[in-house]
Amino acid sequence: MPPKNKSAAAKKPCPRCKGFEDKLLRNHTVDKCKAIQPDISKLWEDFEEIGEPCEGPDSIDGCQLTLKNLLPVDEHTKHALEAMYQKAFNAPKLPKQTTAKNTASSAASSQLSPPTQQLPLQPKTNASAAPAKPNTDEASDAKPPKWKATYQHPDGLQRASAVITYEKAVWQQCPVNQISNANTKLPGAAGIATEVATNYVAVEKVPLKLYEYTVKYVSASQRKDSGEETEVEVKRLSEKQRVWEALKTDAVFADRKDWATDLSTVWSLTPLRFARNDHAPSPGQIFMLQDLVYRKASGAQATLSKVEFAYLRELDLSGDKSAASRSLINCDTNAKGASIYITALNGLMSKHVTDLQTNSVTQVGPNKFFLNDGFTSMDHPKRGAIPPVNAHRGYFSSVRPGQRQILLNINAKAGAFFNPMKVSTFLKTFTFPDETFTSPCKEFDEYGPPTKVLIGKSVRICYERVQLSDKVNPNDEPNRHKTIASFGKIPSKQTFYYGKEDRHITVKHFFVKVLQAIVPEDFDKYPCVNVGLKARYPKVERDGKIVEAVHPDDVGKEKWIPAVFLELDPNQPFTYKLSPFHMEKMLEAAQHHAAETQHLIDMEGIQVLGLRQTHGLTSLGLEIVPKLLQIPARFLPSPMIAYQNKTLNGSDATWSLGGGAQADCKFYKAPPLAKATEQGPAYPLRRAVHVLDYTLAGKGHKSELHFQFTDRLKAHGLEFAAVAGNGTAARGDAAIDQFATDADMVRSVRQKLRGWGNPDLFLILLEDKTSGNYDRVKRVFDQHLGLHTVCITAQKFQRQVDGKVGVHQMVWSNLALKVNSKWKGQNHQLQVHNRSKESIFHGIEQDTIVLGADVAHAPNPMANCPSIAAVVGNTDKGFANFPGSMRLQASHQEIIEELEAMVYERVKAYAKAEGALPKRMIFYRDGVGEDQFKIVREQEIRQIYAAFDTVRDEMKNRNIQGRHDLKLDLTFIVVGKRHNTRFFCRNETQTIRSRTGQPSSTSKIIETKDRRGQTVAQHSDLRNGNPKPGLLVDSVITRPTLANDPTYDFFLQSHEALQGTAKSGHYTVLLPGTLSTTQIQNLTHAFCYNYARATKGVSYVGPAYYADRLCERGSAYLRAYTAGKEMPEWAKSEEEVGMGKEGMKIYNRRVAEGIMGTREWCPYGPGRRSPWHPRFDDRMFWL
Repeated sequence: MPPKNKSAAAKKPCPRCKGFEDKLLRNHTVDKCKAIQPDISKLWEDFEEIGEPCEGPDSIDGCQLTLKNLLPVDEHTKHALEAMYQKAFNAPKLPKQTTAKNTASSAASSQLSPPTQQLPLQPKTNASAAPAKPNTDEASDAKPPKWKATYQHPDGLQRASAVITYEKAVWQQCPVNQISNANTKLPGAAGIATEVATNYVAVEKVPLKLYEYTVKYVSASQRKDSGEETEVEVKRLSEKQRVWEALKTDAVFADRKDWATDLSTVWSLTPLRFARNDHAPSPGQIFMLQDLVYRKASGAQATLSKVEFAYLRELDLSGDKSAASRSLINCDTNAKGASIYITALNGLMSKHVTDLQTNSVTQVGPNKFFLNDGFTSMDHPKRGAIPPVNAHRGYFSSVRPGQRQILLNINAKAGAFFNPMKVSTFLKTFTFPDETFTSPCKEFDEYGPPTKVLIGKSVRICYERVQLSDKVNPNDEPNRHKTIASFGKIPSKQTFYYGKEDRHITVKHFFVKVLQAIVPEDFDKYPCVNVGLKARYPKVERDGKIVEAVHPDDVGKEKWIPAVFLELDPNQPFTYKLSPFHMEKMLEAAQHHAAETQHLIDMEGIQVLGLRQTHGLTSLGLEIVPKLLQIPARFLPSPMIAYQNKTLNGSDATWSLGGGAQADCKFYKAPPLAKATEQGPAYPLRRAVHVLDYTLAGKGHKSELHFQFTDRLKAHGLEFAAVAGNGTAARGDAAIDQFATDADMVRSVRQKLRGWGNPDLFLILLEDKTSGNYDRVKRVFDQHLGLHTVCITAQKFQRQVDGKVGVHQMVWSNLALKVNSKWKGQNHQLQVHNRSKESIFHGIEQDTIVLGADVAHAPNPMANCPSIAAVVGNTDKGFANFPGSMRLQASHQEIIEELEAMVYERVKAYAKAEGALPKRMIFYRDGVGEDQFKIVREQEIRQIYAAFDTVRDEMKNRNIQGRHDLKLDLTFIVVGKRHNTRFFCRNETQTIRSRTGQPSSTSKIIETKDRRGQTVAQHSDLRNGNPKPGLLVDSVITRPTLANDPTYDFFLQSHEALQGTAKSGHYTVLLPGTLSTTQIQNLTHAFCYNYARATKGVSYVGPAYYADRLCERGSAYLRAYTAGKEMPEWAKSEEEVGMGKEGMKIYNRRVAEGIMGTREWCPYGPGRRSPWHPRFDDRMFWL
């Protein structure tokens, strides 16, 4: 075809720079274009395949000139371009490729990119060709009629279940499977025997054998540089799910029901039968299904090159019930951390549930199942706004090893899910009242911008699209659903290349003018949503500079749709850590009284899990008794709580410090005033209190609050040299957010300190609980100044007390507990009974150090954010003062890397305070799962012994008096909080009596309708409903004993659960030392009452609780570095990148070490390993 007149073509804007150069500069021809040289290798993708390959100009220079001056109307075919490219650049022959240009059937494909990108030419298709019909709305010449989008959930789910109430007794209503006379190998002896119900059911039968296969999904791909075929493994979970829809119809799986999969592994009761294979499989043997045809998300057919099934092993569960139970713990763990046997049996249970409840439940993880229509709307902080998140009711199930047989643990759960609504509505409600829709409202600030929150979420296209193929209807419901890849500009500014008009147009123009959409008023307020591919922006060198340029393979593959035409799919988990606002709302939705939880499990949970539908269970080799177990238990006696002037009964695990008509309790030990000559350089501060008002309007009434606080401190026995001033020169000291940095606030406080005589305690008045303000206060005073602080919010002190602004006495008393602990006092002593003044720890107090350790994974948006490890240990015989040590370590690493160094510091501090080494150590380790017990034994326990030996040898070398030949008597106990075991009373005597004195006949049940319209009983008794504090269970549901393994466990409920269902502490004794089971159980119970900052027994053992709180304070310190950062300042090395997962571990350790060396983490420099002021090394400043 002869070329068209070039002068006519020149009248059009230059096709090379069109859309990138200023409009006034476009009126030129390509040969005079100053735009960046195009990526010639992409040219032939815009031409149809015509004729035979032909040669271009003879010389290389001629080829380059022809390519440079080529106009889109030239007659050259694809093969001519290919031939010229090969000659000009000495490139290999390029593979045939199918253009991805303008593939958006539902929207527009953007080719707009940063100015630094190499711009491809956009030649028109050769008119002599028979062009393939592109799969886009633009392919139709006929204009559609005006239309509006239709929605399923435009404003989210907002209905609530109807409730009715009536009176009914509940204690013995649920049927139980009674198990008695089931003592452990090492039962405790203390306490009063009883029986309670628990949320376990008996598994009477499991498969004798299971065959385990791993699954690999392989897609064939073609390398663009060489044209060679290569294999690419499919990783995306949603794609695997669609592959399995096809696999279920394959002959291997279609006619059998005795198998289950989690998409990565298959478990089968008998070997899988593949073609041409009738023999039993051998480990490592691979079976393949090739050319598997399945449906993609768009509805189009796709072919997967092959699916590989690699036989891994045979799981043997033969033997009696107890042998099968022991096999669950006497085995390796899988990559997910659970026993391979437990994972397999949970896989069978999950298949049973999902087969039975296909459309009524959503599975989250391996063993959580949430009801699609069982939800509670969590209110929005702004009245009238639609809540973006709902709380859905659901159930957890997991196979567990029991003392005598395998058990199934079932628990009621609540999970946060996105409220399905228009994407535009979500952006509006999440950022309300910000009309730029970029900044979340204050209560959602922890989540970041809503556009980030929605990435990866599934959405539904809400308008009718043009059907361009007889094979795929884009408006079939399964084909309407896409995944959000990114967000762009508003429709009037977001552009894309529209091939039909050979120009860039806006998304607004496309929908309003081309598709004839009737758009709502807010159509152009919200950013467009990309449901295609997210463009990659690799860093490249250009003109000697490193810049970001869109990857050439990603050009034009975005699919832009206005936010008003998309709605979030229902039943999508909200996976972010909940903000304080949402956490409060979640607790309101999730908290059930104990009897309510029991009824939910019995009446709905067992039904949802299909435990009464025996046919499906039988085909999977399972037999389960659908009744909760009733098991033996004991109630341990509560200790007496001794103060200087009175002794209180600790029954019900709660007591009062007095006030009002009661005499105030004076703390058991209040530190005496130090003389001026005794203060010394290490602690040169006088005991005094100052008030700093950081409320917004200085509304704290500092003088009144100062004297109220000091009066309560004195009432509890704390002495002062003089009444300190309160610095009321100004009504307000400043709003914390007025300080640009921590250093600014440090300078402000130091300026005030000059006239105040160095007080060591500050009462800080804050406007609200915003974590950023609190964190900054603690960083400034803990790390930079070394001054104690206690904080109180405006909500607490703006109430009227006797006609004056003030705070309730109980609030002041609770702050006094913290103050006395910070000053190294002892708030109370535990005694066995009222007639004896002897400490409950009298058997160990002379020579025992008690340590608590924890690891916290900081909830921070920065990638590779380090984890925080902390160890605390007592330095006194009363077990009241637990100073600590802290380190950063690799992100999400559970095992404490520098445990030896921190234990060394704690043992050395004890020896310094007590003048001798401890003989015994009780170590409470929080934060490790069952799958990590082996590595804890191999690494952490070894580090503990090494640390103790180092201190002992140092004392020996320095001739310091002590036990130089002492061997450590170590008791190591793992503390578990994240479990799903619950206990329920069987009669009224087992629970705490109502404090209102109301008889039990006034108990009420709130009933709701479940998803089948059946009534679900919910307990609203005036009694607490939870078992009394002191409940101990060490049989039936605890782990079976193994030969040559000293490990045993027990559950201990040490607190009064005022709301919801009580969660007991789970204690696993890895090393008992010389302490008996009864001693360990009694001491653990006592340490729950020894927690310094509460007048109650806490939910788990005090030393581990202290370590948890210290890790929480570390999170506040870490935010000084991570604030505003998406990535650490250190890049991965080439070696780390090449090492894969192991390289990532090395990099994460390097990041943690690097941050520990920064001033943001440790203002005193890298010489100090713990990040706080040296003045705080010997005290519990973080309470």
